[in-house]
Amino acid sequence: MSTFHWFPMVNGYSGYYPASYLERLDRLHTFPSERAMNQLRHDNVQYVILHAGQYQPTVVNEIRSRIIRDGLLIEIAEFNALDGLAVLYRMR
Repeated sequence: MSTFHWFPMVNGYSGYYPASYLERLDRLHTFPSERAMNQLRHDNVQYVILHAGQYQPTVVNEIRSRIIRDGLLIEIAEFNALDGLAVLYRMR
């Protein structure tokens, strides 16, 4: 759980991560691919935050365009995070 929002997190917390983390990381690396989306559904993920500051602008544009084009997620809000723009999505 995050001590900020108290929701469970699939990537672990407090320096601890579940044994399945590395396999999950490999599947999510290609987000928003079908493989990544299937992993998120399997994990019963409800919300996704895209930290745009972690990507090159062209990559962020490609990711966001694909999300819209394929109707993968519902955009809830944009906000400024410590590393720049972040986009909050809800799973469909």
